[in-house]
Amino acid sequence: MKDKRNAIRHGAALLLTALLFAGCTLRPAQSETAADPVKTTDPAVPTADPGPETPQNNGDIFAWETEPQETEEAAKTPDGQPDPARAEAGEYPTITAGHWWKFEDGTFVYDFPERDRSGEENLNTMYDIPNVPFDDVGYDANGQPNGQDWFSGRAEYNEETGESTILWERSASTQKSFADHRGFYRGDTSRKVVYFTFDCGYEQDGLTGMILDTLKEKHVSGTFFINGYYVDSAADYIRRMLDEGHIVANHALNHEMLTAVSVQTFYNEVIGLENKYYAAFPDAPPMLYFRPPSGNCNNWVLTYAEKLGYITALYSFAYTDWEVDNQPDLDASLANLKAKLHPGCVYLFHTVSETNTKLIPLAIDWIREQGYEIIPLCDIEA
Repeated sequence: MKDKRNAIRHGAALLLTALLFAGCTLRPAQSETAADPVKTTDPAVPTADPGPETPQNNGDIFAWETEPQETEEAAKTPDGQPDPARAEAGEYPTITAGHWWKFEDGTFVYDFPERDRSGEENLNTMYDIPNVPFDDVGYDANGQPNGQDWFSGRAEYNEETGESTILWERSASTQKSFADHRGFYRGDTSRKVVYFTFDCGYEQDGLTGMILDTLKEKHVSGTFFINGYYVDSAADYIRRMLDEGHIVANHALNHEMLTAVSVQTFYNEVIGLENKYYAAFPDAPPMLYFRPPSGNCNNWVLTYAEKLGYITALYSFAYTDWEVDNQPDLDASLANLKAKLHPGCVYLFHTVSETNTKLIPLAIDWIREQGYEIIPLCDIEA
């Protein structure tokens, strides 16, 4: 089954690449030609050399292919809420199944569908979609507009009352763009659930391994957004992510600012990462989630990602944890995280942070003490 799936996926990818770039090369827009002629001559999406055989998964990522599938409703606890008995006994997760996932025998397993790539047949329409910022652009620490880098609004949590308040929110048009193009930055706001995500550009002193150790010990599923350099330089950690029940997702090949590239380059960045990933990990489940580098996003990016079959996942909590030589204070960081807890929170962490390796176990315990559950990102339906 896996060999057949991989053969079909690989063949489809090659056919689409050949059709798109050999027989119907994306036309350069006039503005792209005038502003950056190099972008109009981008090479076709690379077909990565699989290289030496990669050790296959030690677990069973595709467990549901060969076992009788329990229905989602039967597997969920009542109303999808945490099971009080499990919480009282100190057993986590207390929600043990949901959309495309279940927790079984101490491991998260997933039932991901193949990605729908039919939108690639009409990518030339991307030239006709305005590539402009959302109408509510954010501001940097100095109060200056920060263009198209993501910000998520602001939430406030009162630990004494257990109440969370959204102080300000993205505009209705920005929210509509996400809803219309399979994107999200916050999950289920009707339940006390949150989601852990990590951006991985490179490895720093084995910190990813420490984070993975914590997630394994505490039974938490993480979603790891990887780029091309990470595939080349940290394959052992990606192997662990797959084997230990995490979701691996697309963070583009070269960490380009995707609101500022050509139609051709966007394709190269997203599909190029995917090709490299599957060449190294042919047994990996379908890659469904995409996060633009630096949260550099607008309606054009959301639309393009959707055409490639991806779900775009941004975030509703982030802080400056990526500067390896200027790590934030642990106590202040934990206080910041606590002050912004809210239902459906999508946390963004970076795996190069020494502070995060100490923060995450404390955060997990505190979040659960507040009656919240940490569940896989794929539980969010988009």
